Amino acid sequence: MNYFNRAVLFHCTLRLLLTGVLGISLVFLALPEQALAYSCATPNTQPHCYGQVSWSTPPYFGTHTVISTQRLQSGDNGFVDDEIWLVDERTPACISAMFGACWVEAGILASYGGPTSYFWAQNSPTHPIAAIFMSPVPDSYFGLSSFIGIERVSAARQIQHLAIPTGYVLNDADFFVGIGVNVPAGTGCSGGLCEAGLAFTFIAMGNSMRADRITIGQELAGTSPPSSPSMAPQVTFAQNGWIDSMSTIHLQISTGILRQGNPPSARWLTPPSLSMPGGVFATSCCS
Repeated sequence: MNYFNRAVLFHCTLRLLLTGVLGISLVFLALPEQALAYSCATPNTQPHCYGQVSWSTPPYFGTHTVISTQRLQSGDNGFVDDEIWLVDERTPACISAMFGACWVEAGILASYGGPTSYFWAQNSPTHPIAAIFMSPVPDSYFGLSSFIGIERVSAARQIQHLAIPTGYVLNDADFFVGIGVNVPAGTGCSGGLCEAGLAFTFIAMGNSMRADRITIGQELAGTSPPSSPSMAPQVTFAQNGWIDSMSTIHLQISTGILRQGNPPSARWLTPPSLSMPGGVFATSCCS
């Protein structure tokens, strides 16, 4: 079974888990009324501010999560996002890359006062902060669950439904990025998003990293002008997991290492464990 079909099947299973077997209730809060002051550099400089959790038990061949799709509000001089990262901070090529690491990231973002959008990006020695894709989230999808997955691919893992350049052969320096939305049953497809399917599929090409870290959470850049600070309601991350070299999916059973900027705020609503694998993580900004 290729990754696309496996991801769709897995997303169907996630919907059952989230709504039935595990009985998880994803909590959505209204936008906060008063913003906290913050100073988180600029979008193109560091350090930004983070509310996130990380796991470091290499090697990782992929990662995935299910995010509650919420409307984000960015300030006019920065961005706020909720996303996942697959990161290499240990191989020599990546240590010498910009920011001292390679990564592939994907999630939901609002920047410079623009609309809430799906995005992905990568950083590697040959693609410094490159290949960003953004597509506005349709209004009807706010409040639904967005499946986001990243997996290393190769010629042996042929992936369908992808716009691969003519003559290009997939190799182990490529990563598959899939973003999908859990559309209510019976609504079929709308705006390119299909029920229990993947809305967007991409290949992050030419990234030879060997990931040793997975991170989920929120990133905040810019400062908080009184007129237009970044704001985000509570966003949850459920069914958090990693993928091994055989494409087997494993849900997290440990709480990882928490990093909190205040803002953004981050915490476990349901810590992952053997009895509740994957857990439910939450972020919010900036109250």
